[in-house]
Amino acid sequence: MAAAYKNLAFDTHLLAQWAAFFDIAGWRWSREVAAVGNWIPDYQITFDCEHSECGSSHIILVSVFPFYFISTVLG
Repeated sequence: MAAAYKNLAFDTHLLAQWAAFFDIAGWRWSREVAAVGNWIPDYQITFDCEHSECGSSHIILVSVFPFYFISTVLG
């Protein structure tokens, strides 16, 4: 089922909810992410860092997966 956030179409409500979370956190996000091998991340996140040893920002790649019970994640 498709969802919308900020006039953007998302494949699922979960992906739209994560986009909203990234905005609340103040992180810049993009859905235009290049494949890494056979993995295609859902998001590229960029967030500022003030640690002198880190530089000015960090970039992480994120995949979003639904789960319904914490036991399915923790085993």
